[in-house]
Amino acid sequence: MNFTTKTVEFSGKMELTDFKQLFFHQILLKILWLLPLYAVIIAALLYIVKIFLYFNISILVLAILSLATSLLFVAVYVYLNYKNSKKQFMEDLKIIKEQKYTITSDKISIISGTKQIDMSYNDFKSIKENKKFFILNHRSKVTIAIPKRYIAPEDLANVRAIFLNKKPLENGRK
Repeated sequence: MNFTTKTVEFSGKMELTDFKQLFFHQILLKILWLLPLYAVIIAALLYIVKIFLYFNISILVLAILSLATSLLFVAVYVYLNYKNSKKQFMEDLKIIKEQKYTITSDKISIISGTKQIDMSYNDFKSIKENKKFFILNHRSKVTIAIPKRYIAPEDLANVRAIFLNKKPLENGRK
């Protein structure tokens, strides 16, 4: 069966639960590299302080301090990022009504109120899928997250096939 010739239409409105799921999915990827990076930087700084100020602390204490401090930095980063992102989302939620999506083999169209945006698949850096969303990363550093709950179960395979067929490679070429 050729999925790529089918047009799939669906609609929905983002909710706070969608925002939370997407935020924590996206932030988890950042945490995975931020935590070790902060730990190494802080350990190096503590080691330099130990050498130059002649502190008599063991390497184990140094490691524990650097890990604890990096955990604190990452927790503050996540909290502030969540707080600011949630505030922006809640403001956008008042403006954005239900969105209608039309997925074809050539483009994706999004209609919100009286505005329509048509985007070619060439406009996207990447198209990813997780348990709850299709995540389309636009070249202009905009992320479009489409909750799978918008899509009828019988259309999900068609949407997945279209996106997989149009998915850009990491270097931008097919």
